[in-house]
Amino acid sequence: MKMTFSELVDELHGRPSEELSELADLARRYATEQRRQEIAENGKEGLAAYKRGELKTFTDTDDLMRSLDEA
Repeated sequence: MKMTFSELVDELHGRPSEELSELADLARRYATEQRRQEIAENGKEGLAAYKRGELKTFTDTDDLMRSLDEA
């Protein structure tokens, strides 16, 4: 059975602080892992775009800044 966010919040109300702390730790770990996966996926997409020649590289800061001004 799936719960709505509101139902989950209601379910947590009144739980012992020990359980709430453990749930908070789990939520942080899950969020961190999810973000890592997003970063890894973005990295793969960026590398693929680079290999296709769709990305520019810059060795000079001025060139980079000019490119950003043009965007």
